[in-house]
Amino acid sequence: MEFLRQRGVTVHMFERDLQDIILKENHTFLEWARRQPETQEPKPIKLSKYEDPVEAIAISDLSNEALGLYHSKANISAAVGSDNFNRLLRQQGLLSETDWIVSPTGFGLLLFGTEPRNALPQAGVLARVELLDGKSSRQEFSQAMVLIPNQLEEWLQKVLLNTLDRNRMERREQVDLPFEMIREAVLNALIHRDYN
Repeated sequence: MEFLRQRGVTVHMFERDLQDIILKENHTFLEWARRQPETQEPKPIKLSKYEDPVEAIAISDLSNEALGLYHSKANISAAVGSDNFNRLLRQQGLLSETDWIVSPTGFGLLLFGTEPRNALPQAGVLARVELLDGKSSRQEFSQAMVLIPNQLEEWLQKVLLNTLDRNRMERREQVDLPFEMIREAVLNALIHRDYN
């Protein structure tokens, strides 16, 4: 009110009987408003629940093979498992530290977990190949997400028929399949899956 008066605005209040009616009608809201803090704490922005640590999962539940692959592909100088390496993973949201305890976030478990499906059952890939002779072969991949594309490719090379490549002086057997397209399909399935 004082703010308005200082700016030359005249304020006329409702008659007392109308003020009582307004207060009575808005009693529940006014009680709630009085209990609210003066300034509200800003809530941290979270895009996914997988930014939080996963319950009952420890840093020892991460695959050394998966972390090693990431270490070499990302050309990280700090040794796997070192404080600097773990600090980098915390900066990337793959590890979390609470009360001096470092543990994987949901994203860290999906990417590097030894058995991520124990905590996140939807984190695997089921592949099936239908062969020309009517037979089929299927394989389930439930390892760390960074390992699945290469493991799936190795499996496909074992189950699919090989053809002879005679484009060089020495012939060699290879699977006549566009692995770039298959790899892209697998990566899209892993990346764009709704893990919720």
